[in-house]
Amino acid sequence: MEALSPQDVPKARVFFRKNLNSIIFKYEGFNKKQDLYSAPLGFTPWKDILGTLLFFENVLPQTLKSEFSDQLKSDSEAGFAAGYALEHDSPVRNMSRNLGEAFLKTSTKGVSKPPIALEHFIINLPKGLLFDEWGQPLTALLVMTGTCMSKACARYGFVLKKDADSTGLDGWDLIDTFGFTDYGSVLVDTTRWDDMGHSEPGLNPYCVEGYKTETHAACSKMQQIAVHSLLTMAYRPELLSESKPISSGHSFRELGLGGQKQTRNNVWIGEGFVSKTRKRSQSDDREGSPVASHWRRGHWHTYLIGQKREKQSLKWIEPIHVNAEAV
Repeated sequence: MEALSPQDVPKARVFFRKNLNSIIFKYEGFNKKQDLYSAPLGFTPWKDILGTLLFFENVLPQTLKSEFSDQLKSDSEAGFAAGYALEHDSPVRNMSRNLGEAFLKTSTKGVSKPPIALEHFIINLPKGLLFDEWGQPLTALLVMTGTCMSKACARYGFVLKKDADSTGLDGWDLIDTFGFTDYGSVLVDTTRWDDMGHSEPGLNPYCVEGYKTETHAACSKMQQIAVHSLLTMAYRPELLSESKPISSGHSFRELGLGGQKQTRNNVWIGEGFVSKTRKRSQSDDREGSPVASHWRRGHWHTYLIGQKREKQSLKWIEPIHVNAEAV
């Protein structure tokens, strides 16, 4: 497989769709799995996410045997993760655009590992929230703890070695995030909870080398969405909601190729979330010249609670749009 360039994307997209359709109709479990979800309008159709996972699982044997295996390690690791997600039916969470944009304005610096609500899950992204290094939209993220990733590799007899720097961590204290595109490409990021936000984006130490500056930026945004989602599940459960699906024409069943209804409700992260705003007061104006509209970045802050302040609680200090009316 030759390395792609931005000019190759349209052809790659056509090639990817062709292979995707072929794989989908050969997979005997597809009809059952496609009934699990039905994506809301403005999100990637569930059948496309499912097909993408099948695609990477199917190309895994080829990437492992390829003479260009060193160049295809990101595809290989995505194949390991995709196979595990398919076998264990990774749950899907729909990320609202408002909350996703707020997450991108929130720092990950200094956060600690929360109680993990889900060991592996899929984030269905609103269209146009995240992009790869070539400005192509990411369709979905697959988030997986390091423990799950090691199990995913073990399914194929592959032993994933720890990074030398992770010695002393409590097990696999890592989060792997896979960002998929609609033309068959994948970005891979590995994040260490004990070094969150201090070093460069945690590019996967096992399979990805030589990422360009643009890809660093893309992976950093993937990291923000994944990490803040896990923190929200642990500390802001009021931002999680569940609703029955509304038909959006996003599944093969709805296109007349079957008859069963979706078996799982839509689960949202931040469905009704609205970012905070702060108006500039007259007293502020007396202190100097008017301040232009800007965003004050969010962060997570640790508070000591309890009678003897012996317990810790993490609170999200949300990003605030200051002087929004000046826009």
